[in-house]
Amino acid sequence: MNNNLIYSILQYKHSLTLGEIINVGVLVYFPEDNHFQFAHGDATRVKAIYPKFNNALFNSYFKAIQNNLDSAFNLFSDAPFIDTFFDFIHKNIL
Repeated sequence: MNNNLIYSILQYKHSLTLGEIINVGVLVYFPEDNHFQFAHGDATRVKAIYPKFNNALFNSYFKAIQNNLDSAFNLFSDAPFIDTFFDFIHKNIL
């Protein structure tokens, strides 16, 4: 059994000027199983830092990511490589 995986940390960037970044989720791909897994928490940490944070928008992004994964996972089945993985995420998932 091979335990390889490829992952990408999803981050919330409130201010590019200030360089503030909060990790909010992780997207994992298991090549042997041709399976994506998306794990995330809620917006509690982000809301604690940014009181005017739009929680509804944040949750809709997570739902959109999951919907995109459900519909596009089979596009990535041809022996993925790390650079194509990140291109795939940006073009098809996010």
